[in-house]
Amino acid sequence: MALRRKRTHSMHLGFLCQPFDSPRPPTPNSLGLWVHEVARRVPPDWRVTVYMRGHGRRWRTESVGQIRYRMLPVRYDALAERLFPDRSGAPTFARRSTYRVYAAAAAIDMRLSGVEVVHAINFSQFVPIVRRFAPRTRIVL
Repeated sequence: MALRRKRTHSMHLGFLCQPFDSPRPPTPNSLGLWVHEVARRVPPDWRVTVYMRGHGRRWRTESVGQIRYRMLPVRYDALAERLFPDRSGAPTFARRSTYRVYAAAAAIDMRLSGVEVVHAINFSQFVPIVRRFAPRTRIVL
């Protein structure tokens, strides 16, 4: 008979969504629906933070059950893209410079709020940014 170790602390899980997705109910797209459904099914003592696109200039936070949605503005990324255009010819989603401010803001919040594991959805260029600003956070692609 195997012995089970008792969990000593709750996990803090994060999802770093694509900056153009809206995983928040009532009308998420397919990836947003997946994020919302997975987040709902974690153990009740876990904390879940979903980082997603917000509108305007300020961060907003909404909670639905145990899920905390952090809406980050992306207007600063548009400004950075105009000031420092990427002339690599790569598609927008594949450019290293795409949504760097969004990723950095999310990573800083991850470090400050103690996110232990983050799932970066479809944007592998976010990984080095998260590693830089939240070095103790484990990353899943």
